[in-house]
Amino acid sequence: MAKCDACNAIVTDRRGERGHDALVETGREKFQPLGQAGIVTTSYTCSICGTKWHYENDKNDPVAGWHEVAG
Repeated sequence: MAKCDACNAIVTDRRGERGHDALVETGREKFQPLGQAGIVTTSYTCSICGTKWHYENDKNDPVAGWHEVAG
């Protein structure tokens, strides 16, 4: 199935951007690399089109943020 308009509008690779209201959280992982702030990666699935997403909240990564999961 193709991505819905709301998923197509998600800004990727930029931390702090919004997802959309039809994203359903499916999991969360938190880890802390030595000497760095904690990183949280949250998984989502769109309830409209089924697209799977990860949102990475890492202050040290300039391209953290929304990433579509291949597959």
